[in-house]
Amino acid sequence: AIVLDGGTDGLDAQLNRANQFGMSYILGMVTTPDSVNNVTSFINQSIDRDMIPIVRLCFASERGCDPRFRDEQTIIDFYTEVTRGANDVYIAMVGPNEPGTAASDEPGARAEMFGFVEEQDITSGYNQVIEETNRVASALQSLRENGKVLLAPGAFNLLNPENNDVNEYFSGPVTLNVSLFDVVLVNTYELAGGTAYGSYAN
Repeated sequence: AIVLDGGTDGLDAQLNRANQFGMSYILGMVTTPDSVNNVTSFINQSIDRDMIPIVRLCFASERGCDPRFRDEQTIIDFYTEVTRGANDVYIAMVGPNEPGTAASDEPGARAEMFGFVEEQDITSGYNQVIEETNRVASALQSLRENGKVLLAPGAFNLLNPENNDVNEYFSGPVTLNVSLFDVVLVNTYELAGGTAYGSYAN
């Protein structure tokens, strides 16, 4: 993954390295809505190298996540601006990365929930994030229709034995409106005794 907050210095080299590995998708992460130009550069340079770029908002880090991303309209405006500058198709993560994992007490983890969720109860937290993800995606449908953006509700951790993102999003008390989205993303990890790929395949 490429962090896009600090400008585009070194972006060319990182994308070339991804090309050397034969990657078809590339992830860019951003913590502030001020990074629109960096994100559009990442998208367009990735497309030029025949990779499909994925944009993720927020990640656990020392800088945390810009509190402006707690506002749904900020996310809508951010992706509207980014899409305006994109030359071709990219994937926009509307919701957080691994919401069940990010709800843990690990320092900085709540940054990945965009700061939306303050409830200690994980079910209430899921419900809130899913509702907000649906609302943001609904507001972005015009961008989706222009053919330049594919919407993803976030990225799921299929291997978390405690908080099951997929169950909560697709069969919980509040469910994802799948008609608003194009892509489901999952993260892969090495596992003891096997690979994440094998686990997902099973």
